[in-house]
Amino acid sequence: MTSYRDKLARQLDGAQSTAPPAIESVNLQVRTGMSVPFNPYMLGAHAEELLKKRVMISPIVVAWRYKITNPEDFTRWLATREVLLSESRMSGDVELKGVRYGGTYRVAGQEDCAAFRTIWGYTSEAAMHSMNRLCSNDSTSATLLQLELIEFVKGLKRFVAEAGTQHFSEEIMISAAAGQA
Repeated sequence: MTSYRDKLARQLDGAQSTAPPAIESVNLQVRTGMSVPFNPYMLGAHAEELLKKRVMISPIVVAWRYKITNPEDFTRWLATREVLLSESRMSGDVELKGVRYGGTYRVAGQEDCAAFRTIWGYTSEAAMHSMNRLCSNDSTSATLLQLELIEFVKGLKRFVAEAGTQHFSEEIMISAAAGQA
C-alpha cells in the first residue's frame, strides 16, 4: 500500500522543472456548531414573556459586591437615594431605558464586616454602554435623572473606597432564557 506522501513524491519527481508553479483554488466549507455568536440580548418569545411579567429582571444582571466600614451611615445615605432609581423613572430616560436598578442588599452571615451587593440589570447592550459611559466621567452632558444615577454611583464608590477597593468585585450573570431567539 502506497502512502499519500509517496504518491506526492513520485509526482514531484516526474514533474518537469521548467513548468511554472500552478495555483488552483480550493473550495473550502467550514461548518461549526455555532454560526451566529451568542447574543444574550436576543430574546425569544419565552424570554420576552418572562421579562414582561418581571419573572426575569433582565437578560444581563450585574452584581457589585463590596464591603462598607460604616453600615449605619451607608444605609441612611442609601435610604435617600434608592427611590430616585425606580424603574418607572429610569424607563422615561432614552439612554437609561434598559438600565434596571435591582436594589442594594446586605449580605447575611458576614460577622466580621458589612458586606453588600448592588444589583443592576441591562435589557440591551446600548443600556449597558450608556451606564458605563455615564459613570466613568466620559459624559459631557446629562439629564437630571442621569446626574442622579452618576451621583448614586459616585456615592457608592466613596463608601467602597473607605473600606478599600480590594473588597470590590463584580459578578455578571446571563439569564438562562436569554440568547435563545
